[in-house]
Amino acid sequence: MSSKLPSSRSLQLPRSRQSYRLLCRVLFVLLPFIVTPCTATADDDPWFGPDKAKHFGASAILAAGGYTLGVGVFKERSSALAFGGGVALTAGVGKEVYDATGRGDPSARDFVWDIMGTASGLAMAWLVDILIRGDDPAHETTPTDAASICIHF
Repeated sequence: MSSKLPSSRSLQLPRSRQSYRLLCRVLFVLLPFIVTPCTATADDDPWFGPDKAKHFGASAILAAGGYTLGVGVFKERSSALAFGGGVALTAGVGKEVYDATGRGDPSARDFVWDIMGTASGLAMAWLVDILIRGDDPAHETTPTDAASICIHF
């Protein structure tokens, strides 16, 4: 009597479950940075200044809105994620370039908060999309789809 070992294919999680686990891990890593209380420093640009919340919130809203628009335009969720991220990060870069022209104070820390807001907004929009539209394989991304997104942008 020979015992059959399960194939490696049967041990793999569905793509959406893998994506969900990856998203949870990323959020788990970022969570301490988001909820850490600020400490008083003599820094001109503190990590937890009031403008950082504005950068985070604006980027999250732009990313979620861009994802929502992308879902209506593109077939794959990955394309909608790329579109939403592009919208939010373009606005963040534009704001820092505007500040660099002398009309504000450019800050790498502001842009870090833009990136974190973009990631959070995309994560929230993606999760809501999964809840609303479900886990339809037609909305899944293959590695070939992801490569074509990079080529198009």
